[in-house]
Formats: sequence, C-alpha cells, structure tokens
Amino acid sequence: IDVITVPAKSVEESIVSFADISVNEMIEMYSCSYYKIFKMTVDGQMTLNNDFPFMLCSVVEGCGTIDEKSVKAGDHFILPSGYKVADLEGKMTLITSVNQ
Repeated sequence: IDVITVPAKSVEESIVSFADISVNEMIEMYSCSYYKIFKMTVDGQMTLNNDFPFMLCSVVEGCGTIDEKSVKAGDHFILPSGYKVADLEGKMTLITSVNQ
C-alpha cells in the first residue's frame, strides 16, 4: 500500500518513450532520492564524464569499446570511484545507474 497510487495514473501519464533520443549523450530516464537511471545511445564516438561516485553500466544493444576494451550486448561493468572520463566508441545502447 505504501508504494502504490490509487486510483492509478492514466496510461498517458505513466508511459514515457525513450525510443527516439539524442545520440552520444546521457539521457535521464528516472530519478529519485537514492539513484538515477540513464540511457545512452552511442553512434560513433562519445566522451562520458562521470561525476558520480560510481556508475553501473549494462550494454543492452550493439557493440563497441570503452577505453579500447571491447563490450557487447549482455555485458555489464562498473566505472568505479575516480574514473572520471571514459571514451566510448561503436554503435551500442547502454543503461546506466548511479548513486545519488
């Protein structure tokens, strides 16, 4: 009961599409007081500036490289504390989550 809304919001208010977003930038999908979730569509080259304590990353589509290390759909990795800049290259989609 603490986590539901009754009556529920309408479909128009509840569903947000992230299908057609800008490429080569972090797009915020969700945010709360504990964490944020981003989507990144990489097409070519992108520099990721990480201002968070750490970043959990999942490659959900495509393949490429993160600082010359190969990654592909299904791979998961962590950008740890202090890893401030990462160079991404390829054609891939990533979902990332960060601690607030």
